[in-house]
Amino acid sequence: MKYFVTKKIDSDSQKIEWNIFPEDFRIAAYIFLWSVAGIGLFITTYFGDPSVFENNAIKSVWGYNNLCVVFDYAPANYFLPTLWGFTLLLFIAYVLSNWIRTRLHYLADYQIKSFYKFSSVVAVIEIVGFCYASTIFAVSPEDSLVLHSLPFATMVAILSMVAFRNGLYYFYEAGLSSVEVRLAQMYVVVHLFISIMYVGSLINGLFGDPFYNSIQNIAYNGVVGRVWFITGMIFPIYFGFKFRKRTNPVVLISSYDSFTPDIQKRVSS
Repeated sequence: MKYFVTKKIDSDSQKIEWNIFPEDFRIAAYIFLWSVAGIGLFITTYFGDPSVFENNAIKSVWGYNNLCVVFDYAPANYFLPTLWGFTLLLFIAYVLSNWIRTRLHYLADYQIKSFYKFSSVVAVIEIVGFCYASTIFAVSPEDSLVLHSLPFATMVAILSMVAFRNGLYYFYEAGLSSVEVRLAQMYVVVHLFISIMYVGSLINGLFGDPFYNSIQNIAYNGVVGRVWFITGMIFPIYFGFKFRKRTNPVVLISSYDSFTPDIQKRVSS
C-alpha cells in the first residue's frame, strides 16, 4: 500500500494522475507530535534536570504538568524546535489537502456550500494557530507564563477544531452506518465539551483563577486534560486509519505533452 501521494501515468494521453491522501498527513502529523513529546520527555529525564517536573511554573499554577513541560527545558529545547518544524509542515499539508478535497467536493455538490465556507474559514484559522503554537519554544514559562502558555492553549483549541471539523466531514463523505453515525455524534459532542472545559481550565489558571481555584481542583484539571488527550490526540489517529479508504483522495491530473520528447520518454518510464 502506498501512502501520502501516489501517481498513475497514462502514456497514451500523456497525463499523470496524482492521488493525495489527506488522512495520511493527518496520521503522520499526530505521530510526529507524540514523538516530539516522547523525545522531549526522554531527553529531559535522562540528560536534563528531572526535578523540573516537580518545580516549574506550569505546575505551580495548575497543580499538574501538561504536555507543554517537556518542550521547555534544556537540553530538550535545543532539539525539539527542529522536530516541531516537521510536525508543523505535516499539519499544514493535511489542512491544505483536506481543504482542496472539500473544495472539489463542493464543486461537484453545491449542497455542501455552507460546510465548504465553514471549512475554508477554519482552514485559515488552523494554519495561523499551528504557526502561532511555535511560540511555545521561543518563550520560557519562567520568562512569561502568559506568552508561553497562550500558544499551547491555542494549539489545544486548534487540534480540537481539526477533530470537530473532521467529524463533520465524515458525515458527508465516509458513508457511515446508523451505528457509526450515533457513535460519531457522541464523539463530536463529548470532544467538543471536553475541549471547552480543557481550554477553559488553561485560561482560568493563566489569568489568575477568576472562575475557580486551580490548585484546589487539581483532580478536575488532571482528569479533563487526560480525557482531552484521548479524544483529541489518540482517537484522531484511529479515525485516520479507519477512514483512509472510505474517503476520497484529492485527485489532480497533469499533462506532460508539452515536454520535449526526451523528457516525455523519461516520465513515461
